[in-house]
Amino acid sequence: VQLSPSLIFHWTLKEDATTPVLDGVLEYDGEGWLGFGVSPTGEMIGSTALIGLPGTGEEPRVHTLMEKDVEGVVQGEPLVQPEKAVITQAGGKTIMRFVKVLQDDASEGGFTENGLNTFIFAVGESNELAYHKHRGSFRINLSSCEEGTTTSSTGSSTQMTKQGSFAA
Repeated sequence: VQLSPSLIFHWTLKEDATTPVLDGVLEYDGEGWLGFGVSPTGEMIGSTALIGLPGTGEEPRVHTLMEKDVEGVVQGEPLVQPEKAVITQAGGKTIMRFVKVLQDDASEGGFTENGLNTFIFAVGESNELAYHKHRGSFRINLSSCEEGTTTSSTGSSTQMTKQGSFAA
């Protein structure tokens, strides 16, 4: 899914496990921190997001987004197995990969396999967590790639396609 001119979200659903998992990649054509999360409203406040800070040597961590400033971004723990995340930066690109177990109920901050999920995303100006350069939200059914709406700081579009999957 093309989230902005320089940001793409790829995913694969792995359903061969006991519990389905989302294998996701956020790929940014530039350098900066990356954030990706689930939101009940499509807004930042009240959401849970995975935030990766390249160059820190730390794995991306889950954060609770309480306010629209850095002080309101409450850091949690790294994902635990079988969930995991990593962020890399090379050649002017920043890539965050993650594995997330899907839940039957998205109301608890999880993603669901079937039905529309509302996701948020953000890209930082630099590798240090601060105000975002790009941000937005989109809705999509991960299993059918059902079209939804993408809104971002650069405008609004409905360019969801069935090309959201990548080969594992």
